[in-house]
Amino acid sequence: MAQLGFAELRRGLIEKGHPLIRSGHGCVFRHIDGEGSRLTELAERSGLTKQAVGEALDDLERMGYVERAPDPVDGRAKIIRLTERGADGRRAALRI
Repeated sequence: MAQLGFAELRRGLIEKGHPLIRSGHGCVFRHIDGEGSRLTELAERSGLTKQAVGEALDDLERMGYVERAPDPVDGRAKIIRLTERGADGRRAALRI
């Protein structure tokens, strides 16, 4: 994902049925673990603030790309997981 120009990536995602994914969502798609990640982990890995990652997650959750679930280890935290649509969007972005 990182080596393409924004316009090229955007065009490819639109063609693959994911017109709502923006470059700002890359902090999630690039850094999320297969079994899910905490927001703090995504922020650390991406080098962005928790607030910036949280905004991207809010967008992706509204669009059905991610879901938040209770963390089984820490009841105060949430695990962010890709939904089926999110996994498809991630695969599409990685194939472009």
